[in-house]
Amino acid sequence: LEQDIMSMGNPFPGLGGAEFSSQYVANQLLEGIGYMQAHRVLHRDLKLENILLSGSSYSDLHKCDIHNVKIADFGLSKFDCNIRGSSRHLLERTMTAVGTPDYVAPEVLDGKYDERVDFWSFGVILYAMLCGRMPFTVSSLSPDLHKEEVSQVRDCESWSLVSDDGQDFVKGLLTVDPDQRYGLLQCSEHVWLREVAANTCAMPLSTAPALKTGTVQGNNVGVVDTIIGRAAGGVHSLEMQLRDGTVHAHGTEGGAVPTTFSLEADELIVGVMQDFSLTELLGSALVFYTSKGRIMAVQGTEARTRRRFVAPGGRQISGLQFDGHQLVGIHLEKVTTESLGAIEQISGRVGTAVDICEFKLRDGTVCTYGDSGGDIVRGPWKLQREEWIFVVEQFFRDRKLGASLAFYTTAGRVYKLSGMTAVRSPRFAAPFGEQVCDLCFENGSTLAELPSLRLLDISKCLLESEKPLEAVRHSMFSLGSE
Repeated sequence: LEQDIMSMGNPFPGLGGAEFSSQYVANQLLEGIGYMQAHRVLHRDLKLENILLSGSSYSDLHKCDIHNVKIADFGLSKFDCNIRGSSRHLLERTMTAVGTPDYVAPEVLDGKYDERVDFWSFGVILYAMLCGRMPFTVSSLSPDLHKEEVSQVRDCESWSLVSDDGQDFVKGLLTVDPDQRYGLLQCSEHVWLREVAANTCAMPLSTAPALKTGTVQGNNVGVVDTIIGRAAGGVHSLEMQLRDGTVHAHGTEGGAVPTTFSLEADELIVGVMQDFSLTELLGSALVFYTSKGRIMAVQGTEARTRRRFVAPGGRQISGLQFDGHQLVGIHLEKVTTESLGAIEQISGRVGTAVDICEFKLRDGTVCTYGDSGGDIVRGPWKLQREEWIFVVEQFFRDRKLGASLAFYTTAGRVYKLSGMTAVRSPRFAAPFGEQVCDLCFENGSTLAELPSLRLLDISKCLLESEKPLEAVRHSMFSLGSE
């Protein structure tokens, strides 16, 4: 039996401060509960003590700490074949009353319940994270008295500081009547988690202005000359050698397998992703996408199976090709002189995997991939007129359309359709007219930020300046993580 090591331990320390910290954790817990539900599992003992930290970092954007978490302790969990099935008669099924009193749903004390009890416990956890105290004072486990005690959340000062959307989300979970309680679909579509979904599905545009023409003005010079990586199980080290002689090195010694990529003089790095199945080293893979349509992957043996396609410069992705569950190809179109993107809108439906992906083209054509299914709607995401897709990735699983599909665009966005079996992977897309010149890692391993150079600035720097390229670098790429 293999288990992940939660190096930051237990119990959960509480959040406080910015509300986004709680939203960030809530989104992960919802994914976990959805995954359990998809596999017909009731946890039955969700509580703060069973939420373990796997990593923490500071968000400069939201000015707060954010935490990666995992759900633990399945000692009271139960497989229920009726979850998501045809039988939804709550009061016809009898199960043992188990759980922790402060977190237990009212119907558990009647001994007749289903998966909706986990959403009640989810609500208690969120209130505690937001307010630093429990939402109720539970003094009795008598069903009638308990229902009365938990009929209304505690109205404390901390609760008054929670946003209206946050209060509505928690109250929807802490609804005594399970038929009226928020479930997976209501939570996934709630406005309170929309900001987190935006940060993981489609990040905002770069604040640096991108060139608006279809071709780069001036000398189209690539900054990076050579990429050298060393890997074993994961990526131990990475070296990016620039054309001016500057060398950016990351990681530590080790890695038995060296990988070297040489870039052409006019070849630019326009996208990067990190497979983060290993929490140490530099991940299990670092993948670079170039303007020549090349994929440069430094990856270890622990890297996950992914299918990747990249459009060369002057072309855009306008369609997908699947062979069963596997992405096997793309349709390309030439970018017009007006720099008009072929795809107007992306949307889809997901469950444990990606059930449906849909492209709406600007000529009115709708391309639908996959079959019916998927409880959670993703999108629609509207692309700007001068925004087009240049990379598509599939996290391959032998079902549906894979665990996830990610689309990189020239507006510096990464749009992502992720099923419950997907994993978080940092991704960056360079806005049109910019290129990647270095990487930044949080805590020594998580890809966090990409310094970038605008092409006009690069040409000017190389031709007219003696200063190193870093002197004119600026950041703000878009990060999309599963």
